[in-house]
Amino acid sequence: MRKAEYSSSKKKGVGTIAHVWGEAGGVKCELDVETTDWTEYSRLAWRSVAGTLTGFGSITLLPSQDGTTATFVMDYDLPYCLLGKVVDKLRVYKALEKGFTLSLEKLKVTLESEENKNKLEVRKL
Repeated sequence: MRKAEYSSSKKKGVGTIAHVWGEAGGVKCELDVETTDWTEYSRLAWRSVAGTLTGFGSITLLPSQDGTTATFVMDYDLPYCLLGKVVDKLRVYKALEKGFTLSLEKLKVTLESEENKNKLEVRKL
């Protein structure tokens, strides 16, 4: 994902819609995604509702003995039938996997920083 902008008046929670621009493995995409599940600080799930890519996904953050366990799940279809499946296997899937792994690692470091731990503890009260 390169950029996302809210296209609904709602900015968080179920029903929020965002317009997303992205690129993976040289394949550009642009789509609208709708939030389908939302638990503040722990879960976000979405599905595409329009655009060049169809799919759904979620990210779940759970406390663990070692800090935080982050789980990312995504299923998608490229709009190119057989050619799309070949491009996906050769380039897109690997690029998405690498990008999401790096993003989750950065998110983990950010969430587990002392500054953010203190903020999250205050918000839980």
